[in-house]
Amino acid sequence: MLPLTAAGGPIGLLVMAPPAHAAHDREALLLFANQIALSVERVQLRDQAIQTRLAERVDRLAKMLVTAVSHDLRAPLASIKASSSILSDESLDIDTGQAHELAHLIDFQADRLAELVRNLLDMGRIQAGVLRPHCTAVDLHELVGSVVAELAPVLDKHTVEVDVPGEFPTVMIDPMLIERVLVNLLTNAARHAPKSTAISIVARRTATDDVEVSVADSGPGVSPERRADIFGLNARREQDAGAGLGLIIARTFVEAHGQRIWVDDTPAAGARFCFALSASPVTERGGAVVTDSRH
Repeated sequence: MLPLTAAGGPIGLLVMAPPAHAAHDREALLLFANQIALSVERVQLRDQAIQTRLAERVDRLAKMLVTAVSHDLRAPLASIKASSSILSDESLDIDTGQAHELAHLIDFQADRLAELVRNLLDMGRIQAGVLRPHCTAVDLHELVGSVVAELAPVLDKHTVEVDVPGEFPTVMIDPMLIERVLVNLLTNAARHAPKSTAISIVARRTATDDVEVSVADSGPGVSPERRADIFGLNARREQDAGAGLGLIIARTFVEAHGQRIWVDDTPAAGARFCFALSASPVTERGGAVVTDSRH
């Protein structure tokens, strides 16, 4: 038996059998053991370096996630606090209509908070492999219409254009998850697009018979150098209006369907967020271009 030592400490033991060895072989065996010890030490040091980098990355991502969540929570919490403070201040003379508007604002912002928490929980469950999409054939016309109606308070300063061609297929999706993808993309568009501009939702068949859905706005767009990480935690900049959690959640829910999400330029200006869906192999429906204008 020969000890394996490196950096002044033992890291293992070399056991040889049968034990009969000539005395003149001992130097060669010691050299061999030393080389083994150095190799083992390099592997251990490499593993330690990898674990250190991984721990630093996890810590950095955790801090970025806390910052992002705090940023997205701040606006609705501030709105709820301000509205509730006004309602509870007996010295303020507010009429019934104003009180109703404040109560409605509190209700809307509370729903935003609940939606954010639910999205974050489901995103974590999907990434952990606990939650999987329950796909069924869904009418995309009805799904988009439902989302646009739900987001009426968010989209009321824009013209919303929904364009789905005739003979459009149903899509095989988890409707709750894809609904939240659309909610996050439309909310993102409304945040960045100038008031009174159009936000378009377009669905098209692809060359592979899948479905491509896009949400386009007339905002500042996304520069080419940011497109690689726009769906990640490190995408947010100080001047950004939102933390980007909506895009991270959208990417997670789309990828859970085995599909991808990306961003392109629009022909004029702004950003065009696109994601792919699988068409239902059995059901198709007729459709037409629908325009829903909100001012």
